[in-house]
Amino acid sequence: MAYRNFEDIVNVGEFTERITLLQQTQTSGAAGDIQQSWTFHSTKFAKVEVQNADEQMNEYSLESRPTLVVTTYLIPANNKWRIVYDGKEYDINAINKIRNSPYCEVRATMVRDGNN
Repeated sequence: MAYRNFEDIVNVGEFTERITLLQQTQTSGAAGDIQQSWTFHSTKFAKVEVQNADEQMNEYSLESRPTLVVTTYLIPANNKWRIVYDGKEYDINAINKIRNSPYCEVRATMVRDGNN
């Protein structure tokens, strides 16, 4: 299906969910090691879809982690940032600009417990 313009893809009236963007920061620990943390950047309204299809191997078993598909205004993020939605953190995997519009689609995978 060919889209004539971005209005065929994005309906801003569907931006009813709130997401929080966290920016990665790195600091040096006492032993000189690099420690990662995430600090608040901004809050945005977005359309959020939760998909439960991604399966990944961890050390002991196959696990399924929910994936978010977020449509929102363009964000100044990259794949080192995180999204907080519904009290859970998600690592950003990809940010795709939607045609010649001020919107983007973000894909993010839930962070495993113990890795927050």
